[in-house]
Amino acid sequence: MGKKKNNRTRSTAPKRPTNPVEAEAADEGIEFGFRGVQFRTLPALDMSVDILDAADSGNGLTAVRLMLGDEEWNRFRELRPTLRDLAEFAEALASASGLGSQGN
Repeated sequence: MGKKKNNRTRSTAPKRPTNPVEAEAADEGIEFGFRGVQFRTLPALDMSVDILDAADSGNGLTAVRLMLGDEEWNRFRELRPTLRDLAEFAEALASASGLGSQGN
């Protein structure tokens, strides 16, 4: 008898952008990972100006929530994060969205 064929098929779904420039060009969100969980955000230039108001008012937590949106924020909270986790997550979020890299 011959070898069995591997019937696995490769996913044909398009890969989502993981950098802000590609995501903005494709008009899609950006995926990034934190503690083994994938999250989505928008490129920085597509985010609400309310984020800047929150950050200027010293309310970083509100800024992070606005950057994520309710669904992704709730997913983050399910991880039962510490304040250290929040700081690391905010850095990953800012990096993924392109905040800081474009002088925003």
